[in-house]
Amino acid sequence: MQIKEITDKTIWEGFLLGCSEKTFLHSWNWGEFEQKRNHHIWRFGFFDASELVGVAFAVKISARRGTFLLVPHGPVLADAALRSLDKKQEALQLLLRKLSEIGEQEKAAFLRISPLWERTEENKKLFQNQGFREASMHADYTYEASWKLNLTIPEAELLKNMRKTTRYLIGQTSRNEDISVEISDNEKDIERYDELNQEIAARQQFIPFSKEYIKNEFEVFAKDRETLWIFGIYKGKLAAGALIIFWSGIAFYHQAASRREFAKLSLPYLLQWEAI
Repeated sequence: MQIKEITDKTIWEGFLLGCSEKTFLHSWNWGEFEQKRNHHIWRFGFFDASELVGVAFAVKISARRGTFLLVPHGPVLADAALRSLDKKQEALQLLLRKLSEIGEQEKAAFLRISPLWERTEENKKLFQNQGFREASMHADYTYEASWKLNLTIPEAELLKNMRKTTRYLIGQTSRNEDISVEISDNEKDIERYDELNQEIAARQQFIPFSKEYIKNEFEVFAKDRETLWIFGIYKGKLAAGALIIFWSGIAFYHQAASRREFAKLSLPYLLQWEAI
């Protein structure tokens, strides 16, 4: 197996389209987004003979705790390679060797990898054998826990499989004539979303992604028609909003915020249903 840089978007995206375990944090456009943030990035492919069997995206992060290289939700391997201990080990060794070289050049203090691999003893041992240890906290946006919903089943069955309370709230909000839903691909709607984002951040006392961050994310994915805003309106007032990323056959409910004064309306349930 060899590791080589990939500079062709079509090759990168085409490979990922055939992989089961992936998120948009390894998409080509996420790399473009990181470059827009003035971050150095690298895209590598793992080749078994001439066959591409995996990819790895890395980004240089400068933070208070030091400069480091991050591989968000990767490396991503072809389904067959992901089932092979030898292939996973070989890919990980090649990636570690390559990123160690880059890390030395970039004066990085450490390397963080946030794989989507199943948390098994076998996989944990793979990383431990290469000198990795589990981090005490997640790196920025590399969430470990998320829910996946199969959208190929009929709508009626999707509703049937939900909790009774969820079905009730979706139905209740759908029938409320004072509630409407707007779907937009207008980049200027960042202003509307930011209102909600700042309000919920103040209420729940956390530091939100900045308006510039979300604006850049929207603009990069919008170029390939891979993102939309969904807004919930109550009696003409903006009540809730979400940013959805559509990539490689998957929709990601990535950013969301709502106003406290409309909490009893349960609008986020309706927005998620509209996204579905």
